[in-house]
Amino acid sequence: MRPSPRKTLVSLTPLTPQAVLPYETLLTTKAGTVRLELLDRDVFRLRATPGRDLNRQPSWAVLPHKWPDPGVRFRFHRQSFSATTAAGQFRLQLETGRWTLTDDGGNELFAGSGFQFDDGKPRFELA
Repeated sequence: MRPSPRKTLVSLTPLTPQAVLPYETLLTTKAGTVRLELLDRDVFRLRATPGRDLNRQPSWAVLPHKWPDPGVRFRFHRQSFSATTAAGQFRLQLETGRWTLTDDGGNELFAGSGFQFDDGKPRFELA
């Protein structure tokens, strides 16, 4: 009997900020890329890939072509990054990839343990 093929787990950490545009930011590692886009004050789109290039085609999950100005404020600290709008905040730990999404009252809506790819397939764990 043949041994099963060995799987490869790629973790996208530590993250380093590469570009900050008016409504999005790009973070990279040696192993991949993460992009956070603010499409509206309450629509945060997070994308990750185990390579350098993210698909720039419109997503079926985000239909409108023109969004209003989300009024986002990006902040970078030595160990973290945040994107804040009037409706909520996305906060990311650069070293570990752990993240949280909170509403405008500070209530945690979602939290994740980081960005990983298992044999090229995304592995997403909510905390």
